[in-house]
Amino acid sequence: MSRFFQLAGLFLAAALVAHLAYVLLLPRMAANALLAELHQDLGGNVFHRLDGKWLRRIVRHPVPEAAYGVCVLQLKDHPVELTGPDLRSQWAVTVYSPRGDVVYAINDRLVPEGDVRIRFEYRALDSSMGEIALPKLKEKTLVLPLQQASALMLLEAWPWHPGQTPLVHRLMKRLRCHAVAATRPARSWPNAAAQKVPMPRPRPKRPAGVP
Repeated sequence: MSRFFQLAGLFLAAALVAHLAYVLLLPRMAANALLAELHQDLGGNVFHRLDGKWLRRIVRHPVPEAAYGVCVLQLKDHPVELTGPDLRSQWAVTVYSPRGDVVYAINDRLVPEGDVRIRFEYRALDSSMGEIALPKLKEKTLVLPLQQASALMLLEAWPWHPGQTPLVHRLMKRLRCHAVAATRPARSWPNAAAQKVPMPRPRPKRPAGVP
């Protein structure tokens, strides 16, 4: 009888582990596979308006009047900027990691009025520094640092009223997602104490009696 309970306990433990693996790992594997498929189909660092199959796969319940677009961010070599005209609507940007986690969720109220200017930068976490880069506004551009070299950006725009829908769709066609040159950090000089400063050589002494 004790042997039976041991086998039953092992079976339940194995079933629990399998269930947890299904619940925890499957969404991450699905998100990673979706990101790879998007990158292969649409390319990286290119803005695409969503429609058809991709709209149904990425947005669960799309609003008919709204406009949607995505960009597969590839940040390892260069930062990427999302630029374009004022969408004249309510809009939101959500950034997803390859595991499907939400990294950022912002809306039009967090950026200056006018043209859309958002910059995504890859910032690997430096354990020695113990600091995490935070979002900042720089020259009317919202800078969003990411610890992931690749991510998925989803943009959603909702017109103020139904009659504005064609305008919002036309404006979204003018959005661009493109790589830009990296900004080099300011040069930091080493500690003065660690520098080897050349010292002037002493002048040779004159012999006695020589003027």
